[in-house]
Amino acid sequence: MRNFFTEKAETWTESSGQLHIYALPNAELNRTLTPYAAALGGLSGVAVQPLEFFHFTVQRLPFMLDEVRAVTPHLVGSMRQQLRALKPFILDIGYPVITDDSVIVRGGDSEEWRKLTRQLRRAIQTVLGDAGLHYAPPTLGPHLTVAYGVGPSDDTEIARRLNSVRTATTRGAEAVPHLDRAQGSAALARVRIDSVDLVSVHVHPGAGVYTFDTIAEIAFGH
Repeated sequence: MRNFFTEKAETWTESSGQLHIYALPNAELNRTLTPYAAALGGLSGVAVQPLEFFHFTVQRLPFMLDEVRAVTPHLVGSMRQQLRALKPFILDIGYPVITDDSVIVRGGDSEEWRKLTRQLRRAIQTVLGDAGLHYAPPTLGPHLTVAYGVGPSDDTEIARRLNSVRTATTRGAEAVPHLDRAQGSAALARVRIDSVDLVSVHVHPGAGVYTFDTIAEIAFGH
């Protein structure tokens, strides 16, 4: 894997406070992913993400919190209004796969996820205008990053370690943990999506991790 933080197409202008909307995994999914994260610990060029900051990015906003702090309550209100009619849904989560710059798990790109994205983009546009839609939704669809590349890494060793966990937990079923071949299609877990969080995100390139503070949680149907 290459370094995610130096090879990104668009870098951050500041390291702290970028607004995002996340769907957060439940404790069960975090427990399921724990042995995979642990298996990657200590590998050169690989930064495992802290479990408490695991997330599915729904939408990145092109503003820092301080730039739009005054209208943030209006944004939260707009999000609540747009999500009032949504019902909880399930994402089927695939086994970890290796991309060019990270190790991720993918959720099925369902109509429910696409509707969630559309509703949130409407909420953003209502308050922040077209400028708030600068970033497209993630091209991979719903996915959670277990680890980022932070330098040259041995993908063969990453794959071996991921396979060792999968083999131990699936009675000998071998993974092909590369995005171009596996597509993350095999079922590892299921996660219920019934809310999203508006968050202020902080990037730590030296450590290779993202952390965040929750501004507001917005539940569906309320």
